[in-house]
Amino acid sequence: MSEANRVAFGGRRRWRVVTLDGKLVDTSGTMSGGGHRVFRGAMRLSSAGPVSGGVSEHELRKLIKTVEIREAQFEEGSRAFNEMEMNLNEFKDRQPQIEIELSKLEVERKSLEDESTDMRKRLRNMTANEKAQKEITVQLKNLKKELDALKSQKGTLQEDSKELEDQIEALQQKILDIGGVKLKMQKSKVDSVLQKLEIVNEKRESDTLQLTKLRNQIAKAVDQKAELEDEIAGCENAIETAKYEYAEKVAAFENSESEINKLNDKKDSLAEKVDSITEKINELEEELNELKKQENDLTNRLEKAEEEIQKCHTRMNHIKNEQSNFEGRPLDELIFWMSEEDQAALSQDNIEAPTLTEDELQSLDMKEVYEEMIRLQEYVRDARVDIDVLRQYGKRFVEYTERKVELEESIKERDEMKEQCEKLKKERLDKFMAGFNEISNTLKEMYKMITIGGNAELELVDNLEPFEGVNFSVMPPRKSWKNISNLSGGEKTLSSLALVFALHRYKPTPLYVMDEIDAALDFRNVSIVANYIKERTKDAQFIVISLRNNMFELAKQLVGIYKVDNKTKSISLQNKELAI
Repeated sequence: MSEANRVAFGGRRRWRVVTLDGKLVDTSGTMSGGGHRVFRGAMRLSSAGPVSGGVSEHELRKLIKTVEIREAQFEEGSRAFNEMEMNLNEFKDRQPQIEIELSKLEVERKSLEDESTDMRKRLRNMTANEKAQKEITVQLKNLKKELDALKSQKGTLQEDSKELEDQIEALQQKILDIGGVKLKMQKSKVDSVLQKLEIVNEKRESDTLQLTKLRNQIAKAVDQKAELEDEIAGCENAIETAKYEYAEKVAAFENSESEINKLNDKKDSLAEKVDSITEKINELEEELNELKKQENDLTNRLEKAEEEIQKCHTRMNHIKNEQSNFEGRPLDELIFWMSEEDQAALSQDNIEAPTLTEDELQSLDMKEVYEEMIRLQEYVRDARVDIDVLRQYGKRFVEYTERKVELEESIKERDEMKEQCEKLKKERLDKFMAGFNEISNTLKEMYKMITIGGNAELELVDNLEPFEGVNFSVMPPRKSWKNISNLSGGEKTLSSLALVFALHRYKPTPLYVMDEIDAALDFRNVSIVANYIKERTKDAQFIVISLRNNMFELAKQLVGIYKVDNKTKSISLQNKELAI
């Protein structure tokens, strides 16, 4: 078992170990048995004496002394462990400060290297001034000395950091060596006991809370049970009262129902007798009225027939006189707007007065003829024909026909124009979406190239209405997505330049004017933008206003603006690289 403990906790890393007899030593320090105990020595001679299983007093004192020594060593190791742990924590607290100082020194070194490079460039451009060269040389030497001093300081700090790390490792190893396997085992056992104690406390608290909840629920249930029992008793009393009242009402209803049935039978018999007598009286009255009506009808018809005969003779003579003197009105000027078939049907040549035979006259219903005559007379009397209205209607009808033809032609022309407009809208949408997708893809490429790892995206405000507007979202390197309005000055500049370059690739423009686009950019981004503009000068001209040397040094033509004696002057230079 001791060998298993040594293997499990002897190194820097803990291992899960199983002994040959099936016992398990876990990384947390717990040990569990494996199967039945192995029996040994079951076979021995019967002549052998009894096996001694006791411990002598000398051995017991020796074991007690050993335990006391081990306890003293354990206490001394615990004190040393605590001191070393405090030193270790102090070293760990100092380690971030050392790392911060190293990072600061690294930043200062890089800035000094950049300044040194800048000073070398200035030294090349200022060959005409020897005094300035000497000063710059002195500055370079001083900067080199400062750089060497910082490098040596960096090396010293790195060595100190390494020494501290070595001391930390040595202290940790001493702690392990002092405590040994038993310290590790005791520590692991304490940790496991504390974990179990914490689990038991948490479970006890949760059980206490659950018990309190159950007690409250039981009390509520008891109160509800009492209330429900009271309600049930009241309901049972009400049910008994209702049953008694219902039985009384049912008995009274049955008695009244039998009496009502008897009265209804008498009523039905009397009603049948009354109905039969009333029917007989009505039949006799109807027969009498019918006879009187027939008598009156015959008398009236006879009188009317005589009057009608007299009127017909008089009317026939009058109609014959009117027919001989009748002359029709000319209809040509009133029906010119009608179709030829309608004009032929209304022509005066086709109008003839009807003539009836004697048989047809005998078959006529004089009453209907008389009513028709009265209706026609009233119509002729009431109708006031305005010829001007008919002429005006004809003109309006002709005008309506012409306007209708014009309207149909206009509608046809409108539909053609509408169809052409829809085609143009679709063509515009297709071209816009094609250009939008191309510009969006190019924008991602440009922004990623300028920022070295960033991402940008153009999105439509409304996918159903593409022309409502565009959202410009940007994800700078090591940052989240943001709208362009929420970016800093330099990030806005890079985003805008990426969009301008994407638009230039989609549809190049011959001339660009840019005013201090590099004002908010750092050294690296200015160089990236300047080199890209230099590449684009093959198919376009860029006029850039800049105060950054790593921007205007790449230009082919320089125009300097300066002020002398309160007067603005300019000078033009052709930029050429000098071989130094």
